[in-house]
Amino acid sequence: MTLRYIRHIDSTVLFIATVLLALREQKEFAWLWMSELGRSSWFPLALLALGSFFGIVQPVVRWSERGQLQDRIAMDHQINSAFSNILSRVLDLVHQSKDNEILQPAVSLQLVEADDPYALSHRDIALHIWRAKRTIRHPLVGQLVRLRAIRMASTPTTQPVIFLRGKGVTGACWERNDIVVADNISAHHDVHSQEAWLDVTNSTRRNLSWTEHKRSKHCGAILATPIRSGERFSGCISVDLPYGARILEDENLQELAQQVANRIGERRFLGV
Repeated sequence: MTLRYIRHIDSTVLFIATVLLALREQKEFAWLWMSELGRSSWFPLALLALGSFFGIVQPVVRWSERGQLQDRIAMDHQINSAFSNILSRVLDLVHQSKDNEILQPAVSLQLVEADDPYALSHRDIALHIWRAKRTIRHPLVGQLVRLRAIRMASTPTTQPVIFLRGKGVTGACWERNDIVVADNISAHHDVHSQEAWLDVTNSTRRNLSWTEHKRSKHCGAILATPIRSGERFSGCISVDLPYGARILEDENLQELAQQVANRIGERRFLGV
């Protein structure tokens, strides 16, 4: 039960106590107070105390918040641990790439603006957690709402882009209900204007506008892993790098992302 509904329990007790006290002064409802309990002098005081206690102290909400805080701490630990494992795996693959040329496509296309083309670091890796929800703007089909963004650097900043089913890499993950890896930097390396962007096929644009593309172009390589409630898609986890899509095709890396996605799905985003 969510906090929004649990909060109604305290309000309901307060409302019932208030209504009973108000009806005590109405002759039409005198029959409610004809019992021995109703005629006792302490009963109205007890109702007043009960209503005040649930209205001011809100014991049910406090109990629930304490439980949700514990859930959030536990989920924080799992998410941060998963991000740490993903980070380590990516950096291991970057180190290995100097030998097996995992990053060679981006390097050969001269897409990497760095003295060392293999200079991916922990500051370049980000993890995002998304949930599919109905919103005021999209009450029927819903959209992906970003619940968390984890990056060990202040830049690049997270830009507002609304991802729908089939829109962007995360939207493609929603549409397929499966893992999606995208090499955006290679697909869009020669697009430098809105006109050029519109000339690209819609499947390559992934239904993004030119403005949305510019806001998310720092995500040169993206891995999106579905979060499921049963078999139904309910959200996804995305990992993005400035380049190096072949790194994100690593099965061990995908397994790490899927593990935390499964955990979130089992808990139905509780604590996220």
